[in-house]
Amino acid sequence: VKPIKHQSQNILVGNLTNPKNLIFTHYDSINLGATDNASGAAVTLKLILDRPDLLKTSLFILSGNEELACDFPIYWGYGYRMFEKKYLHLLNKSKKIYIIDCVGTGPTQALTDPYWINEGFPIKNIKRFISKTAMVCGDISKLMTVYHSQADDLSQLKQKYLNEAFFFFTSPKKGALA
Repeated sequence: VKPIKHQSQNILVGNLTNPKNLIFTHYDSINLGATDNASGAAVTLKLILDRPDLLKTSLFILSGNEELACDFPIYWGYGYRMFEKKYLHLLNKSKKIYIIDCVGTGPTQALTDPYWINEGFPIKNIKRFISKTAMVCGDISKLMTVYHSQADDLSQLKQKYLNEAFFFFTSPKKGALA
């Protein structure tokens, strides 16, 4: 990949002082990017708009520049590492860290396996936070059939599973943030 210079930002919404929960997603994509990661950005925006009460206890981070970076050997997750560099104290203080990535392709799952957390959230100090981090996603095997291709279009997503991702965070039964 030939490096090009561009400007990107992390968009922070919510409690920037003492958030109990940090919820990350990325809004950039390669090719169409419906699954990776318009789906995660859409669920995050719905959480912010439909449940403004969550802004009191949570900080939502919509990250740019997740897909490609010139860092070696980890070429993705640059926006997450820039958040970590500036707001390490918030990562330390938070009770839970969630990464919403590639939802809507199957039943919502919260992966806590260190392999998947590192794949979805490759920050420098991940080992320090692994026990309080989960990657919220859909069917990863379906993602891999369209990953970074023109086939990653809206036909890959099901409204039922996008709603399920939203309710994962707000339902009193599951209630990650409720």
